[in-house]
Parts: sequence; C-alpha cells; structure tokens
Amino acid sequence: MLLHARGGPEQAIPEYETVIAFNRNWVFAIFALGDCKFLTGSIQEAIPLIEQAIRLSPRDPAVGIWYQLIGTVHLLQSLTEEAILWLEKASGANPMHPITHAHLASAYGLIGENERAAAELAQARRLNSDGRYSSIARLRTARFWGCRRSAPFTKPLISPACARLDCRRSNGAYVVIGGRSAALLDGAFSWPYCASPGPQ
Repeated sequence: MLLHARGGPEQAIPEYETVIAFNRNWVFAIFALGDCKFLTGSIQEAIPLIEQAIRLSPRDPAVGIWYQLIGTVHLLQSLTEEAILWLEKASGANPMHPITHAHLASAYGLIGENERAAAELAQARRLNSDGRYSSIARLRTARFWGCRRSAPFTKPLISPACARLDCRRSNGAYVVIGGRSAALLDGAFSWPYCASPGPQ
C-alpha cells in the first residue's frame, strides 16, 4: 500500500499479488492491484480486477471510484459509449467526485454532445477547489494525488480524520506516506489535515 501511495505502482503490483494469494477476497487489494495495472499502462488487466472487486463488494462505499476507473479505461480505449455508461454509474454512486464529471465532460465532448460536456465540466469545476479544471495549463500543473507540482499546499485539506491525536476527529489509524502521516479509513487514504478547533 505504501509503495502504491508513494507513486511506485510498479513495485506495488507484486506486493498486492502476494496479499491476494493469501486472501483472495480482500476487496481493497484487488481494486488496488487493478489501479496499479491501470497506472502502469496495463489497462487491459485493470477492468477484470475492478469488476471482481465490484462483485465481491457491490455496496462498497468506494464503488463510485471503481466505476469511474472502469469508465476511464474505456475512455482511453476510445470506447466512448461504454465509458459514458460506467461514468454515469460512477456519478450516480458518488455525485461529488470531480474527476468523474471531468471525464464525463471529455466523453460527451468526443461524441459531439457539447451542452452535456459543458454541464459536466462546470460541475467538475464547482466540485474541485484547486481550480485544476479552469484551464489545460492548470490541469497540467496538478498531480494525481491533488498536490501541485509548482507550489506547496496553500490551505489545509479537510479529511474524515485528523492526525492530531487530541483532535475530536482522530480515529488513530495512520500510516506514513512520503514523510507525512495519512489516515487509513476502511481501506482508503485521506490526508489527515483538519480544520476542526481540536478536542471538545
């Protein structure tokens, strides 16, 4: 998990495969392996793994992200209609995820549905706080994890948990990623910056 989060999906693949060999039903490991396959360019191998995760946990809180990744793979394969189906499912499962709306904007633009593309792009812009969808140049300066390449964070990210042990939002489950601690909540990472005033 640490290798994957640090931007080393190539090295994480054998680790996830080992975990799955010990527990073939660990949904997070199966999805993470699919995500690593996607990130390393083995997109053909990503969809069966993500579909397996969906079969094992169809009501998982992360299912919207899983649908979104399948839609993205189809979009990259120029299977635009199939991509739209999966991305719409992703939007239905998690309407607050800006990447899904950005990818839907791309898909609708590719098939000439410019009004729907504009509406999805506007929604992605509303949902994203760093302005990455305001221009191509801004999108290029953003990285996968939401960090800007050219500037440090200018404001704290809000997460479901906080790294401060005295904070009322702390759940105490953390891992260290890239020298910073990250909360591990139900198999999903969230950066532990908190805007809460502390213990109450």
